[in-house]
Amino acid sequence: MEKEQMSCIEASSVDRISDLPDGILHQILSYLPTEVVARTCVLSKRWQYLWDTYPIFDIPRLSFLVIGEGVDIDRYADVVDHKLNTFCKYEFEIQKFKLSFMCELNGIKLKHDSLVNKWLRLVAERNVKELHLDFGIRDRSPCSFPQEIFAAKSLTFLEIHCPNALLPSSINLPSLETLRLSLVCIPEGFKLSCHQLKVLTINYCCQFGKIEIFAPNLSSMCYYSNLLPTSSFLSLDGPSILKEFMLSSVRFLNTLWYTKLKESLLHMHNGTETLVLLLDADKKNTFDRGEASKRCISPQYALKCLVLNLFHPTMELDLEALIDGFLWSFRPEILRVMFSGPNKKGFAEVLFKMLEAIEAQGCCSSSEIKCWRHSCKVKHVLVIAEGFEEKLPLSRDALSKVAYDHQEIRQVEFYLTW
Repeated sequence: MEKEQMSCIEASSVDRISDLPDGILHQILSYLPTEVVARTCVLSKRWQYLWDTYPIFDIPRLSFLVIGEGVDIDRYADVVDHKLNTFCKYEFEIQKFKLSFMCELNGIKLKHDSLVNKWLRLVAERNVKELHLDFGIRDRSPCSFPQEIFAAKSLTFLEIHCPNALLPSSINLPSLETLRLSLVCIPEGFKLSCHQLKVLTINYCCQFGKIEIFAPNLSSMCYYSNLLPTSSFLSLDGPSILKEFMLSSVRFLNTLWYTKLKESLLHMHNGTETLVLLLDADKKNTFDRGEASKRCISPQYALKCLVLNLFHPTMELDLEALIDGFLWSFRPEILRVMFSGPNKKGFAEVLFKMLEAIEAQGCCSSSEIKCWRHSCKVKHVLVIAEGFEEKLPLSRDALSKVAYDHQEIRQVEFYLTW
C-alpha cells in the first residue's frame, strides 16, 4: 500500500511541462518578460536548450543600467552578440528581433557599428519576421543599415527609429504588413513598393524629395510632419479606400491651409473614411469665413469620420473658427472632438454653443455662397466624460446640463447628415 502511494507521488511529481514540444513552450514563454525567460535556463539542460533556441530577441537595454553611470553598452552588446551567435548555430528562424541601442559619443558609435551590422545580416539570413530598431544617436554623422534587411522577403513588421539613418532609394518587401519610420532620412526619389502593406507611419522624417508609395492593401497611414502631404511631397498609388489617414503638428492654420489639406487628400486618388488631426491647440488659427466664401471651397470632401484631437487647449483658442474651417472643406458623417489637458469643460461648452447654432438664419445673408450650416443637420450628440457616456439630442438644456455636471469631458461626437 505504501509502495503504491509512493509511486503515485513520484508519478505526480514528474515534470510534464518540459515534455511539451518546443514550439508550444516557446509560445508560452513569449507571454513573459525576456528577463524571466532568461532565468529559466538554470532549471535544466532542457530549459537551457529552450532559451538558446528562443526565437524572440527583445533584451531591454535598461536591464544593464548602472547607477550613476548609465547603461553599460558594452555588456549589453556582449549579451546580444552571445545570444544571437548561439541561436544561429541551430539554424532556426527568428520570430522577432528588437534592438535598442543608445550611442552617446562618436567613439562608442564607431566601436559598435560593425557589430550591429553583423547582427542585422544574421537576422536577415535567419528569415526574421519582426524587426524593431531603436537607435538614439547624439552626433550628427549619417549612418546606414545593411541592404540585407531591406531585401528580407520574410519581414512582416519593420520599425526604424534612428536620427540621421539614410534609407536606400527604394524598399520592396513582398511580405511587409507594417512599416514605421521615425526620424530617418528619406532620399529624393524614394520608392516604397509593398503589396501586403496595411499600416504605414512616417514620423518627422527628414524628407529630401517626393515619396512614391505603391501599396494596394494599405488601410491606415500616419504622416507626422510640419508639411502637408501635397503632390510635391507624397504620391500614393494604392487602395481605392484608405480607412484611416492621420496627420499631426501643423504650424499655422489659415484658410489656405484647410484648402490645401483637402487637395492633398484628393490628389492621392483614393477615398479616405476617417481623417484624424492631432493638433497642438496653441497653434494660431486664422480661418476667415469671408475668404472661404470667395475661394468657394468645393467640392467638399466626404468622410465617415473627422477626428480632431486637441492637445492642451487654452481658452484663447478660437474653437469655433477651427471647426468652421474644417466643415467648410469636409462633410463628415461623424465629427469627433477629443480634449486633453485642462479646460475640458470650457471647450465643450463652446463646442455645444457653436453647433447648436447651425440652423441660425442670416449667417450668410450677404453672400451668394452659403456656409456649411445651411446643409448640415445634427441627429444626436454623444458625450464621453469621466464615468459618463450618453447620446443626447441637440438641445440647449440637455447639453448645458452635461457641460456643467461633468468637469472632465474627454470626447464629444456629433452625428451629422448633409
